[in-house]
Amino acid sequence: MAKTAENLVKLTPQTDDASPDSLDQVRDILVGALVNRIESAVSDLEQRQSRQNETLLAEIQEQRKSIKSLERKTTKLQDDFKDHLKEYKNSQNSIKRDFTKFDKELSEGNDSHHENLVALETELNSVYEELKTLINTQNDEVQAKINSNTEKLEGSKVERNDLSRMLANIATMIGNEKPGSKN
Repeated sequence: MAKTAENLVKLTPQTDDASPDSLDQVRDILVGALVNRIESAVSDLEQRQSRQNETLLAEIQEQRKSIKSLERKTTKLQDDFKDHLKEYKNSQNSIKRDFTKFDKELSEGNDSHHENLVALETELNSVYEELKTLINTQNDEVQAKINSNTEKLEGSKVERNDLSRMLANIATMIGNEKPGSKN
């Protein structure tokens, strides 16, 4: 193309009175097609760039919507977590209060039970000593009766029937006696 422009310039002698319009016409002829192709390519690039920008803007808007949705969900989850945590702490405090109250009652109950146990133990020891004394007294009485009956037997002739009755009476007397009862 450059040769064609040179040929045109050689064919058309340059004169001082050449008008600027004719130069523009020559330029349009030589460069016009190229400029048209460049303008067409630029226009295509601009359209493609515009479509890509629109697509990117649409994607960005969808991502913003998604992010806002996630932010709302996150906020709701945080609020729910705070509520659950508050309920948990209240529950823990309630359980601690109940446990402290129960522990206090149990401690007071243990002290009361301990006092009762000590009183019962003292009473049982007293009853044991009374029973021991009573048993010893009854043993002494029974031994005295046995000794008395033995002396009677040794001093006189006793028949077998009298002896068996006497032993039966002693056995009955021993069997019928209850702790705390006196003859």
